[in-house]
Amino acid sequence: MEIGIVSDSHSNPWGQAAVIKHLRERGIGGENTYNLGDITGMFPEVIPTIEMAKAECQLTLIGNHDAVLIDYFEDDVTSSMG
Repeated sequence: MEIGIVSDSHSNPWGQAAVIKHLRERGIGGENTYNLGDITGMFPEVIPTIEMAKAECQLTLIGNHDAVLIDYFEDDVTSSMG
């Protein structure tokens, strides 16, 4: 089984669409496509990029850019080191 990985779209639906098109041409469907996060940031089209990820990916993780946007990001490395 092949899987497709989409990552670091950064609010760029055109780039994300190109990656998804390539995966679909290879026969990798949405049930085997995973988004590893950083959907938001840098480019201006955040909503279309999120909607495409929801429609085309089985699972989407929260990247650091996404976490900052929803105020869920902690940059204190020592707190996770015990």
